[in-house]
Amino acid sequence: VPGRDTAAEITPRHGALETDFRLAHGKLDTLIIFAPLNEILHRRAVRPRRPKQQCEQGCDQCAAEHGGEAFLKDCDNYRPDNLLCGVSSPYHSALPLGQLFCFGLGYSGARLALALRALDWQVAGTSRDGAALQELEAHGIVGGQLENAEIPPGTSHILITIPPGATGDPVLLAAADKIAAVQELAWLGYLSTTGVYGDRGGAWVTEKDAPKPGNERSRQRLAAEQAWLDLWRSRGVPVHIFRLAGIYGPGRNALVTVRAGTAKRIVKPGHLFSRIHVDDIVQVLLASMAAPNPGAIYNVCDDEAAAPADVVSHASELLGVTPPPVQDYDANNMSTMARSFWAENRLVRNDRIKNELGVALRFPDYRSGLKALLTEEIK
Repeated sequence: VPGRDTAAEITPRHGALETDFRLAHGKLDTLIIFAPLNEILHRRAVRPRRPKQQCEQGCDQCAAEHGGEAFLKDCDNYRPDNLLCGVSSPYHSALPLGQLFCFGLGYSGARLALALRALDWQVAGTSRDGAALQELEAHGIVGGQLENAEIPPGTSHILITIPPGATGDPVLLAAADKIAAVQELAWLGYLSTTGVYGDRGGAWVTEKDAPKPGNERSRQRLAAEQAWLDLWRSRGVPVHIFRLAGIYGPGRNALVTVRAGTAKRIVKPGHLFSRIHVDDIVQVLLASMAAPNPGAIYNVCDDEAAAPADVVSHASELLGVTPPPVQDYDANNMSTMARSFWAENRLVRNDRIKNELGVALRFPDYRSGLKALLTEEIK
């Protein structure tokens, strides 16, 4: 990988993420209801790199261990908002300038799109939300409808976030030939779900375990995974599969539901769920983009599976309010969707994103994630 274990000086377009840059805390208009996102201010000039730091932790922790922010100011990988810190750690892999097309500029897709715009990438994609597309266009992200999607010349990376349906994967149905025809495509990522593993009775699963989906949605996901991997095997499209745990982040988290009075503290002993902060999804994707490995499958979750009731209790504590009353699990009083949510119990390993991609999670558990979300709201 370019930039790995190289000398101590850098030139433009060399190093962890080409150049050092800074983002300011800001928020998009509420037209994009899914997330307050950091707005881009400017990029700082490239400067000589100090001897490599091993970047196996977040900037805040690193500062605490090495004498404060003065230490960080000489570190080429330091970014004040910490959004992309650790993306390429510990190898400082290069992510050359490129061009992304995202099928599905929703919650996770838009987050990655804006992060790449911060690196001066060209970004285009699709969305059915016209208002959201208008907001993204204000940040230089061009969008349209899936049915009319045209992949721009020069596209180097493609992300698929749109879920499959009963008739198959809508992106494959609409654009498989267009994708296969992209010249010099370096990477394609497909966002799937850990739901493909099905119920394991609380046992651990890794990427090596055979999927055993237990509901129709997960069976459709697994079929879509296989279809994308078939496109890699038959036509050389560099497909990567990312099996995501439950996603949370700005505008979509337990702080929001507690404030709204809709949070429930349902208790089912021994039943834990994995989750992942949307910004950690972004850094996993960026790390994979910097070191493509076509055919690879990655579990994307944090380090601590937890009971939903514990997450609600902690959110209530952070907000200084009384948590909702405890409710015993009762499948008879739940919707079909809620019953399917509680029907499967598994623990998901995330070793591969750390060992292969060098990812250091910004939010290794729900406590650090919720604390950061509350701090961002206050700012």
